[in-house]
Amino acid sequence: MARAALPLEGIRAIELCHAIAGPCCTALLADMGADVIKVEPVTGEYSRYVQHASIFLNLNRNKRGIALDLQTDRGHELVLKLIAKSDVLVESFTPGTLDKLGLSYEVVSKENPAIIYCSVSGFGHSGPYQKRHAVDPLVQAMSGMLSMMGEPGHPPIRIGPPTIDFGTGVFGAYNIVLALLNRQKSGQGQRIDIALLDTAAYYMGNFIADYSISGQIPAPLGSGSSLFVPYQVFQAKDRFVFIGVYDDDTWKEFCRILGLEDLAGNPNYATNENRCKNRHELVKILSKVLQQHSSDELVAKLTAIDVLCGPVLDVSDVIDDPQVKDRKLVIDVDYPYTGTIKVTRTPGGFPAEVPQIRLRPPLLGEHTNQIMREAGYTKADIDSFINDGIVFQYPIL
Repeated sequence: MARAALPLEGIRAIELCHAIAGPCCTALLADMGADVIKVEPVTGEYSRYVQHASIFLNLNRNKRGIALDLQTDRGHELVLKLIAKSDVLVESFTPGTLDKLGLSYEVVSKENPAIIYCSVSGFGHSGPYQKRHAVDPLVQAMSGMLSMMGEPGHPPIRIGPPTIDFGTGVFGAYNIVLALLNRQKSGQGQRIDIALLDTAAYYMGNFIADYSISGQIPAPLGSGSSLFVPYQVFQAKDRFVFIGVYDDDTWKEFCRILGLEDLAGNPNYATNENRCKNRHELVKILSKVLQQHSSDELVAKLTAIDVLCGPVLDVSDVIDDPQVKDRKLVIDVDYPYTGTIKVTRTPGGFPAEVPQIRLRPPLLGEHTNQIMREAGYTKADIDSFINDGIVFQYPIL
């Protein structure tokens, strides 16, 4: 039986990216069938060399890799040849960097007017901050997110996973697919400018809207919520659990199942509005009660009456969680030097016969020879590039 075609098969993308946001964007394209050619420096992208290469390995599956020196004339010529035969270019350099390398949108679009040129950066290609470097936690700070994080009266705490990086990658891929659809109608390429700050501001939309109405600046509430009480993490006998009560009928059931009828009848806590006003006193009472129960007991009792409840899991727990296993959210990939590693799949549905991982992450310059041959270079040409240090091929052929 033939494998089902993926929606982006036939689309070629050149990736000039590093770290997380840009590679996440192109990983989404690659997972959907695009032929993504990852262009790295001859020394390799730095994420190959940090955190056991886990960032690189998680975000660069289903891509081919070429290593070259963009700062040489022949390296510049090579990458322009690749771009001329491609549909998409994704770059994540600081604004202005590619202009100096002769790879600006203006230059590239002359070579390939139909190119979708997506720039991923910290603050975007306009405005007073455009030349600044940025990382996920910095943008968390400058978007207002960090001001809401942590316990009241304590310093802010960043969100651990690089959620803004990943979100920017998703929005980048979304914009690219829209641009490809638009190109089918107009025949025209397009410039896309997307920034981490754009994503973070979008995430803060509800809070910005509420502030514009109420004038109240959102305050840190730890794991809690300004909308509902109780709606946060509590300490059970053996581990932390999240518990969320979202309406007054559920509150009554919550109190009944835990033998807290006196709280249900207390006017200070009878409505969600009053529970929010008296959150500190109520949370203290509930904390003492909930510590007497195991997490399994709380999950069993509370989920049976549709109270939101679940344990705070660590990474090893998540990998073994039955729901994660059923959804096949974590996939094993074999990689040289590390052996079998676990990576997460792209959310969404695939036909059952379509493999999630068609290509493992490339070794540095693994496909240099193959990609250059496709671009029309002879073996002698390629050998010359390798010998002059303009490109790198591994393993050495």
